[in-house]
This record gives sequence, structure tokens and C-alpha cells, in this order.
Amino acid sequence: TMRQGLAALPTPQRRLLGLLAGERQLSYREISRILAMPVGSIGPTRARSLARLRATAAVREYVAC
Repeated sequence: TMRQGLAALPTPQRRLLGLLAGERQLSYREISRILAMPVGSIGPTRARSLARLRATAAVREYVAC
């Protein structure tokens, strides 16, 4: 379900969530460098990405079960 939901996200949002949820705990500074994204944009982008993930058909269907 999560893979299907993540596949429905735009690549930048999918990459951000992947880095945040990866085995290695990365700091926002490291994520900023990897994604060429301002540190101050990571939190708001994460929130929008998670909202979009929750709104995908795969996740909505899973939650409804």
C-alpha cells in the first residue's frame, strides 16, 4: 500500500519522504544538501507530502478497510 501511495507522489516529494524515513537518520542540513532544498522548506514540504500521500487512492483504500 505504501509503495503504491509513494509511487503516486511527484519524484521530489517521494525522495524527501524516502530520506526522512530511511534507515540512516539524516539531519535537515544533510537532506537540504542532497535535495538542494532550503532547510526551512523541508518541514512544510514534508507536511504537504504526507497529506498528499494520505490522499492517494491506495492509502485511502487501505485506511477504509
